[in-house]
This record gives sequence, structure tokens and C-alpha cells, in this order.
Amino acid sequence: MKRYPLGWAVVKYTNYEDAEAAVTAINGKLLLGSGRNPVKLWFAQLKRNRIRNEAKCGIFRRWLEDTFGLERLRSGSGILDVAGGNGALSFELINLSDIRSTVIDPRPLRLDRTIRRLRMGLYHRNAVFNKYNRGVKQNDPFKVPPHIKLMFETWDCSHYPHSQSTSSTGGPGSDAEADQKCTLPTALLSEENLTRAMQISEQCQWGKRGLNGHEDDHGSDSDGNDDTSLSDISSTCSMLQFGQQYTENESLIEDIQSSREIIRQSSILVGMHPDQAAQAIVDFAIRNNKPFACIPCCVYSSEPQFRGRKLPDGTPVSNYDTLIKFLQSRAPGIKVCDLPFEGKNKVVYKL
Repeated sequence: MKRYPLGWAVVKYTNYEDAEAAVTAINGKLLLGSGRNPVKLWFAQLKRNRIRNEAKCGIFRRWLEDTFGLERLRSGSGILDVAGGNGALSFELINLSDIRSTVIDPRPLRLDRTIRRLRMGLYHRNAVFNKYNRGVKQNDPFKVPPHIKLMFETWDCSHYPHSQSTSSTGGPGSDAEADQKCTLPTALLSEENLTRAMQISEQCQWGKRGLNGHEDDHGSDSDGNDDTSLSDISSTCSMLQFGQQYTENESLIEDIQSSREIIRQSSILVGMHPDQAAQAIVDFAIRNNKPFACIPCCVYSSEPQFRGRKLPDGTPVSNYDTLIKFLQSRAPGIKVCDLPFEGKNKVVYKL
């Protein structure tokens, strides 16, 4: 039987035994033709199994509190949520955990689904987790996370006027780049870089699974215990039906000095499925002696800037397991822990 990752597959069999084996193999629904034995044509609708990770932000948030402690997380300018996507993790950190968190991501925040969950009381319905919810209540006014709208790149980038290094070998997998003292993302090295970064952010095309598609995370980006009761809410940035409205611009930080201070004084760098920024989070935190916690998702081994990544023994970084080992090998003392949700759930961290 020919396998397809998604969509409809047309499969031909000569007897019912083969067809029954196919039913077991694909775990899907089959539509029978009109004939009996032999079966001439079967239409198999193939779907990936849904990954139940809707509660990933809440699980990660509570793990951060238990692992690093409130005092440490609240120090300085608070948490730096790198590649924070729609802003769900930072929204929870600010409004539920009462911990300042700043999103750094070129994408606009999409908080309608998260706000709806707050107003419906879904974050407070489980009494076991209420000890982590010391911030706003179900009907209290909420806060929009501060947002630095740029890509978190820390290596030599040809599309910026000023870079960390003039080395031609600079890149996220090179030794030359790793040796550079980096205290800021490349986009914040100069006003010209920041202007260029904002232009790049506006030009990027984002789908539901990120820039250029997401390799493997098929779960929802929203947090909660069960998302089946919620419809797919468009990003209208209007929640008047819940008594409060927000706009994207109210949380944007466009001043280069403010952005620099937030990053330099951040208490910890975190990344929840940060796509291509996973290694940048780890390397930046190590070079600046900051704690971090990153849950990688995609390998991007075919991307030019990541093709040279190898483990200390020379093994190429070509799958999820080798990516975890590669990130753990960036410095002594880096640990790995599994979080209790489906899908890519390994957190790479350093205290």
C-alpha cells in the first residue's frame, strides 16, 4: 500500500484480507466500493493522529516556577520569551503567575483565544493548579505582554548592515561564531539593523505552523486542558464581548535602548517550540551567563545555516534526538527533562 502523509490515497487490493490489514495499519476510515470479493478500489482517508499538547504553555509555566523559583524569574526585567509566537506563554506568565515576560518574535501577537480561555474561567477551574494563579482572576482586566518585534538572531547575518563578526564562517553551527562575545541580538546592534529587522518582519509570510512551515509539531499552539469546545478564533484583536479591547500596537517596544535594556537585564531566556531560534537561545544565554529553558521542536537540518551542526563525536544533527544532544553539548551543566504533554516535550535548561 502506498502511504501518503495527508489527504486521500487510492489503494487497490485483490482480496478482503489485504484490505483488512490496511485498515489496521492506517487506523483510518475506509469507504467501500460496490463490489465484493475481490475488492477493486478502496479510498483511504489518511490523517495524522492529533497530538494532545494544548496545555503545553501551562505545564511549562508551572515547571518554570518550580524549577527556577519566583524570586529569580521576577528579577531584572523578567523573562525573555524568545520566538514566543502568538504570546500565549507570556500572557499566562504576566496575568496568571504575576511574572513580567517580554515576547521577542517578528509575528504579531494573537491573544484572542488565550483571552477567551481566561474569560471562560478555564485557567482557574482546576483547584490543583490555583496555587500558580496569583495574578488576575476570570473577569479582571488583563495585561498585554510587551513585544519586541524582530527575529532573535545572534550570528553574522548578511542582511544586516552591522553584524557580530566579519568572519565568513560565522553561523549558528560554527566555532567562529561561538567564540564571539555577544550581548545583544544582531538586530539590536544599531539603529540601521533594527530598521532592517522590522522590514524583514513585515515581509515574512507566516502560516499556521510558522515561517516556511513547521516540521513536526501538529498540536495546537493554545493552552488548556481541552480545546474541543472552542472554535478557531480569528486574530481580530477585539474582545469587546468580554469587556476589554486590546490592540497590537499598545504592547510594541520599538525603542532600541528600551529593547536593549530588557534583553540585558532579563532574568532568564525561555523558548516554547522556538523553531529556528532554539540554538540562539542556548548560545546567547551561555555567553551572557544567564539561565535558560528551551523546548526545541524542529531540526531544520536542510536549512543552509544549520547544515554544519555536528555532535562532539562528529555525528550530524539530523533528527530530534541529535538536536537535543547537540544543544546539551553547548556547555557543561546543561540538563534535559521531559514535560508531561504529547509531542516535542523535552526541555533543555541550565540553572
